[in-house]
Amino acid sequence: MNEVYRQEKKYFMTLFDMKKLSGQLDQVMIQDAHNGANGYNIRSLYFDTINERDYEAKIDGLELRRKIRLRIYLLKYTDPFAAECYGLMHMACYRPKTIVEYKRKAYIAKENKIRITFDHQIQATESCMELFSPDLNMCPVLDPFNGVLEVKYNGFLLS
Repeated sequence: MNEVYRQEKKYFMTLFDMKKLSGQLDQVMIQDAHNGANGYNIRSLYFDTINERDYEAKIDGLELRRKIRLRIYLLKYTDPFAAECYGLMHMACYRPKTIVEYKRKAYIAKENKIRITFDHQIQATESCMELFSPDLNMCPVLDPFNGVLEVKYNGFLLS
């Protein structure tokens, strides 16, 4: 069996630099079909154990770790949604931990399943776990003039 591990690289960027790079990627990559004019909204409900085992694994830099979330893609809170869940919650006591929401613009390339995303307006809450509520009391996670560039690929990244 041939196993390929998905690589992920994340970088902080200013919104100005994200916009500039996005214009360059428009020339060489395909925009995600869901982008629309301004990208799309993502909201995720993350789960963890009582002693925050999964969070600690991330902080410790473990490459193979569990990440359990329920994710919805929203334009409006009344629209149909898509949901995804990564990981298995067996053999441990998991509970809802936090909700994170942000705007995303994504690009794709067929080679090595490359996916480049720009995330901004990142906000979160730990006080309410009502994933479908339109009125969550969210707090900014990053300065509003910054965002996160994420590059995902299989095996190696093309130049």
